[in-house]
Amino acid sequence: MRLRKSSAFLFVCLLYLLNGCTLSNYNINTPIEYTKFSKPHYTSEEKEDLVAFIYEAEAHIQKPVKDAVLNGDGVPVFPAEFKTKNDLFEYFQAVLSIELADTMARKLSDLSLSKDGEYLAAVIDAKYPTIEDATENTIALIQHTTVHSVVEMEIMEGKIPYRLQYTIMKNRFGEHKKIVQKTYVEY
Repeated sequence: MRLRKSSAFLFVCLLYLLNGCTLSNYNINTPIEYTKFSKPHYTSEEKEDLVAFIYEAEAHIQKPVKDAVLNGDGVPVFPAEFKTKNDLFEYFQAVLSIELADTMARKLSDLSLSKDGEYLAAVIDAKYPTIEDATENTIALIQHTTVHSVVEMEIMEGKIPYRLQYTIMKNRFGEHKKIVQKTYVEY
């Protein structure tokens, strides 16, 4: 009798495994299964809009650094609106994800030279590649959905080609774009 119960239980378990998990709620799509936002093709206007957004985002990011001036102590400081790293972080959040805004605020500010409440020291010699450095005619939209897009381009440093890739996320209506990842690697 005990052998029959264990055999029956084993049979039910095997049947369950062979049929897959049927206990999940099929009314809710997982991110992998969710194809509602998929767009197999994109228009030239969509590509131009994304590329224009990247140019605007990079200009937004570079503006505080370009506006930095030397103070009386010879320290490069951000404009008066940026007194703390958090001010810079919040400014970057207009075009960057929270994580990327935090990274950029840390990389572009020098807290060791800053004075709390007075000024935020800037790192003005930081050089990082942008879409403005892209080789002509290499900007391509390689992945595009309503909520997610990837724009890729080539940048030449001497004779070595590099790939610069921007990952952009949007809300479910395709609005409120933010750069969530920026990757730079050698081809």
